[in-house]
Amino acid sequence: SRDLSSSFDSQSPLTLGASAGHEPAPDGFAGKDQDADPVVARRWLRRKHALSLGLIAVVLAAVVTTIGILSSEIHSLRHPPHSSSESSGECLTPECIDASAVLMDGANLSADPCQDFYAYACGGFVDRHYMPHGRGGASQFTIATRDNDMVILQSLEEGGPTEGHGGRALAKARKYYQQCMDTTAMDARGVSPILDLLTIPDFLVDVDNSSANFTKEEVVFGAIRELQQRHLRIFTDFYVGEDRLSGNETMVNVRQGILGLLDASYYRRPGKNDTEAVMKRNAAILQAYKALLWKGLRLLETRTAHSVSTFSAKGSGDEVEAVVAFETRLAGCHSPKENLQDPRQTHNPMPVEEAEEIFPLGWSTFLAGMPGGPSNYTGRINVETPDALRCVTRVLGETPMEVIALYMKIMILLHRAEILDKDLRQWKYQFNLETTGNSGHGPRWRQCMDLVQSYQRFGFAITKAYTEHRGFGEEGRREVISMFEGVERAFLDTLPEVGWMEPDTKTYAAEKARRMKKHLGYPEWAMDDVQVERYFEDVEVEDGKFYENTVALMGDHQRRNFEDLPSGDRPRRGRGGHRWGMSPTEVNAYYSPTKNSMNFPAGILNPPFYTTGAPLALNYGSLGAFIGHEFLHGFDSTGRKYGADGTLRDWWTEREEAEYERLTSCFVGQYERFEVAGHRVDGEVTLGENIADNGGAALAWRAWKRAGGGSGGGKVLPGSPWTAEQVFWVGFGQNFCTVESEEMAIHSLKDEHSPSRFRVQGVTANSEAFAKAFGCPVPKEPCILFG
Repeated sequence: SRDLSSSFDSQSPLTLGASAGHEPAPDGFAGKDQDADPVVARRWLRRKHALSLGLIAVVLAAVVTTIGILSSEIHSLRHPPHSSSESSGECLTPECIDASAVLMDGANLSADPCQDFYAYACGGFVDRHYMPHGRGGASQFTIATRDNDMVILQSLEEGGPTEGHGGRALAKARKYYQQCMDTTAMDARGVSPILDLLTIPDFLVDVDNSSANFTKEEVVFGAIRELQQRHLRIFTDFYVGEDRLSGNETMVNVRQGILGLLDASYYRRPGKNDTEAVMKRNAAILQAYKALLWKGLRLLETRTAHSVSTFSAKGSGDEVEAVVAFETRLAGCHSPKENLQDPRQTHNPMPVEEAEEIFPLGWSTFLAGMPGGPSNYTGRINVETPDALRCVTRVLGETPMEVIALYMKIMILLHRAEILDKDLRQWKYQFNLETTGNSGHGPRWRQCMDLVQSYQRFGFAITKAYTEHRGFGEEGRREVISMFEGVERAFLDTLPEVGWMEPDTKTYAAEKARRMKKHLGYPEWAMDDVQVERYFEDVEVEDGKFYENTVALMGDHQRRNFEDLPSGDRPRRGRGGHRWGMSPTEVNAYYSPTKNSMNFPAGILNPPFYTTGAPLALNYGSLGAFIGHEFLHGFDSTGRKYGADGTLRDWWTEREEAEYERLTSCFVGQYERFEVAGHRVDGEVTLGENIADNGGAALAWRAWKRAGGGSGGGKVLPGSPWTAEQVFWVGFGQNFCTVESEEMAIHSLKDEHSPSRFRVQGVTANSEAFAKAFGCPVPKEPCILFG
């Protein structure tokens, strides 16, 4: 699925069950006063209140002064105001005053919006935030998440009622939260929770040194299977999903696995297109990685009764070099990111026997051993990256057993360190800092809250209590629904103007748009205590076993997925209904091409992205652009290959395919001209998100105009120099305000989203509406796909 924010906006630790510390999760860091504890974090709310009170004074003074005239004069030199329905009066409600204070606080009016609109919209934000050591940065998403965190915390704190607010499921969530907070108990247990995991790679070495009658393949893949069944994704990754062609069969999808470093490019030799800055940084990170692995293995060895494989202080350098050389070969097997984004290229369903020839995991045994797995799997396996997995199989066969065993121990450490003792947690934070530019370390209450509220754990258990505290009312719900409808209508209005599309293709695009499901806030069942308790009825939070409970929650999440797989006594079936891939508490949103649905959790339906009662210009420029963004994912470089029912379908003519590629190559070229400290944006990898950013903003603008913007229906914000049209674009620009270290900015280039600054600059460089709003030169050769 496609979401709104970069994974590098997500800076919280405890990202268990996915990659070695890289699973996206919301974070609450904002600035210098917000990172200590819940009491200190609330100071920001008071600061925002103070800003609002200050603006009220300004507004009252404006009645008898010429502040409004002065503001207009400041802007009129180059950026004359344009007549608008929303310039006919000012909105003086508390919501508008507060929203105006935040926008003015974030902007830098001395910057030239025509030269650098990001600096204009976000200069104040950048000046007012700083980065403590170990933190990668702050963004509007982290600010919004920080405020959201306080609401989630209210739901998790002891003392509140559970009856009628989630019942026993909420009580389990609160108990798990308290266990997570008890670091004293975690420290006392040390590494004892993972000793059974460590016996798996030990077995490889023991067998290798014995005369046991096992083949190397049986031993190695048996160990991989055992680790995978214990929720450690190693050498390969998998998930359960529907057949992309028919939609009526649920199957296992398997693909290349997760590496110790975030991206395979860190391991490879320099290419001809790499800049000197890229080569130097990759080499530095790889060297730091080796030192960190040595340190982690030493920590692990001091906590176990026996040495870690053949690892010792004397021979550590050679052993770590051997492990990294092995992982470098694994990285060389990986398919490029842009290939993974092609749903046709990654659709290779086959019988279990054929999958076994590619990657001999013992698939039937593996699936039967998973929670909820079929005892006799009768379905197919979709091998998304067959060449990569063949290559991994070959590399495993050519690598000494002791090197594989040591690599397995490293992966165990990377996946589990954050729920072990203090020294290993600190090691993992240092690992994150030196390899990503962000440690992930922060207040314990926030780490634990992020862990609990994940949709893979207790997100749905706290939904009812959270939404009651959050207070997203019926008025706001109606307005957001109307924005959903407005964006769809804007797309339908745009289609007749798209000259390169055939009439039949336009008709089908309209059908797909109308059939797109729009999920808002939370699933209805999450508000029913009985259904929520049934959802969590198999989850037990045992006393004093935080580690075991964490792993058990991973298993429970897997069980719900694997129960859908066909078996000898279970027919093939589609999954039916709608399953949320995010917790309702998350400050994010996503589009699912296989469901043809966009999903906006309750967490994002709040300031600064949405303010009930604010002028439509602001709400459409901020949340409306996000709605347009997710909507356009249905027609981006990946989404366009799916039909209205969520299955792969060729509904474009060959001529249209060629024209689509030609038009989108403009975006590729445009964004590849953006760079950070000598590191360029990858225009191919970020293409889908760039299409969604540009098209989403255009749809939101059109929807706002249709809803009354420019025709007599709205008001502008008090105390600001902006017309309604300008408020729309300032709201859009401030969606992406970010302050980050250079290291974090470079690291963000590995993501599918362009860095925040370029998301703003790219869109405004292509928008005639923006240019006219600020009196800028109209773009001569803009990149435009629809409309």
